[in-house]
Amino acid sequence: AGRGAVVVTHAHNAHVWSPSAGMPLPPEAYRELFDEMAPRLFAESVLLNEIVAGGPLDLARHHAPDALDADPALTIVAARRADVCRAYPLDTPAAARGEFRVNPLYDIERDGGRTRLRLRFPSPDYEEEYGAARLYLHDEVPVDAGTLASLPANRLPAGLADLARRRIILDLPKQWW
Repeated sequence: AGRGAVVVTHAHNAHVWSPSAGMPLPPEAYRELFDEMAPRLFAESVLLNEIVAGGPLDLARHHAPDALDADPALTIVAARRADVCRAYPLDTPAAARGEFRVNPLYDIERDGGRTRLRLRFPSPDYEEEYGAARLYLHDEVPVDAGTLASLPANRLPAGLADLARRRIILDLPKQWW
């Protein structure tokens, strides 16, 4: 027992307003929740920038308290094993755990032989909270209709590897759709 880890993503920060904050806590309170497991807190925006840049995702370092206090959302990693908090390479897997599909934030628009994916947030509040996704999700993405027709897929079609790296194609749970 005690060999696992707890990872909490997008935990709202009580120090920063959010349109859908729920019951946020300040960083120090999140740390106290997992005090027995040597928790590390990370500013979500810093981790997002690492992911967008292609990695690695560095969980070995500590974020400064002022960076944590200023970020709207935090990621918490708590484990009794020190080796959990290290740098992780970010690879795009060729095989899906679920199935590869177009990110549900995109509408598929077909116009003759051309196909475009158009970014559409489900609501203004959602866009306000998750607008940082625009760092890697473009408003409009032209795609090859033939390659796109191969979705859903268990293996990533070669022509979609770049879109998967950019999170335009996602590995989603089967029957999630």
